[in-house]
Amino acid sequence: MNRLPQQTLLRGPNATPPRQSTKTVLPEQAEQRIEDLTLFANISKQFRSLRLKQPVLDRLMQRILGSVAADAAFLHLPNHPDYNQLTIRPGLEGSSSSGGSVEEQLRQIITAGLDTGSGNYCSVENSLEDERLASLSDRPFRMMAVTVRHLKETYGWLGLISYAVESGFRDDALNIAQTLANQLAVMMANMEQYDDLERFTVNIVCSLVNAIEAKDAFFRGHSKRVNQYVMQMASHLQLPAEEREALKWAAVLHDIGKIGIPEKILCKPGKLTPKEFDLIKQHPQKGQAILAPIRQLQPSMEAIAHHHENYDGSGYPEGLTGGAIPLAARMIAVADTFDAITSKRSYHHPKTPEKAIRLLDKLAGTQLDPQLVLVFKTACQELINTAPPSATPDSALA
Repeated sequence: MNRLPQQTLLRGPNATPPRQSTKTVLPEQAEQRIEDLTLFANISKQFRSLRLKQPVLDRLMQRILGSVAADAAFLHLPNHPDYNQLTIRPGLEGSSSSGGSVEEQLRQIITAGLDTGSGNYCSVENSLEDERLASLSDRPFRMMAVTVRHLKETYGWLGLISYAVESGFRDDALNIAQTLANQLAVMMANMEQYDDLERFTVNIVCSLVNAIEAKDAFFRGHSKRVNQYVMQMASHLQLPAEEREALKWAAVLHDIGKIGIPEKILCKPGKLTPKEFDLIKQHPQKGQAILAPIRQLQPSMEAIAHHHENYDGSGYPEGLTGGAIPLAARMIAVADTFDAITSKRSYHHPKTPEKAIRLLDKLAGTQLDPQLVLVFKTACQELINTAPPSATPDSALA
């Protein structure tokens, strides 16, 4: 195969790869290009997600290695080190001639060979001809890298390393790398915008929580404690990440509808009248109405709406029973009940965790899911035994 045009090192803001000549496409080359198109299609499908996931990157780097016959493929993103990748051709792993591992040597090569953040193309044709790289490996190597850039934002480099200096990379290896780097860059830009939107949403949510807690001094910290309990339960149940995320916000915001309930009812020291209790029972629906415009919180809505359903069907707003009640709502009900019993409220003094656990056991099967009461006692045992709920830290949302 032809190599990239000879140049020891090419960098800079105006550095562009040389034009490739038009050649007759042989049958085996046509087959290779079909494989390349399949690669691009598969990677594009994976990049529709709002999050860059490790399995996607692993497959990307493996496919690049298989397509261009390099010894290593790398992704170097200085401001997003969690996504840095180095994939080595099978059979190349082990010790290098210098005594260290091949992986360590390749990482040194990448660090030394890239001028991070400048230029859009980097090519090292023969490492022995570059004094900065010659000492890194007794075996000469080639390196080619393209910037991962979207508009004016440069995220890093996507590149290839090969010890086959004489044969070089495929003629169109540069185009393949650039196409994939462009897709990666768009993905990174989308992810950063999503992170900004998520931070904005979190700030709105925290403001809402502060607003409801400002209405009732006895309520302060309740949402964070409930959140802490249910996240411990979620870990014990090994719930998927998506369900945990929805559960987290549902736990924090389960009582947000109480912002629409008058303080004289929320803070009433005595027993509520039937009419007053009817107003209290509206808070799940009020919470849904308040949060409806926030699209990111839609997965949490069911739990917020049904956290006062009772296991035996005697709860509200719909009188659901057993497994018909969303799992997240049943989990919140257990944690909410425990915290209400052990916290000081306008209508009662707090009970000890031991007494609260005994009450949960009595409520299991009627108000609460009996299996989740067991999960709560197991998963939250350390929290229950080491400190009263009122002493839990204010970092539950972190």
